[in-house]
Amino acid sequence: MEDTQNTVQPNSETPAAAPAKAAKPKLKALVERDSCTGCEYCVHWCPVPACLELKGGEKAEGVLQIVHINIETCIGCKQCEQYCPYDAIHIYKLTPEEVEKATPLQGIIDQPYSEGVL
Repeated sequence: MEDTQNTVQPNSETPAAAPAKAAKPKLKALVERDSCTGCEYCVHWCPVPACLELKGGEKAEGVLQIVHINIETCIGCKQCEQYCPYDAIHIYKLTPEEVEKATPLQGIIDQPYSEGVL
């Protein structure tokens, strides 16, 4: 005797595709240009190789060494922010659009970040 109660009938309708999820903001470090002294504390504490790099950069005092951030490799761990003795690096939640804008700047901003400024 056949059990017809447990058989599954094929559904002729295809399930609708799930709506695309909005990209979430990501934690990224940004350096305030005129606050960074080039002391390299942040570089030594960063767990990601080649995320922070000391290079020449223009500041109010002229061309001096300042930290540049590889935004794409920054994991937002907050080590650089925690160990910066000059309060020059801060971690912010950036939208994907802001991350795109910050990448060519190498994470250097002219003033403290406020939402939507990048």
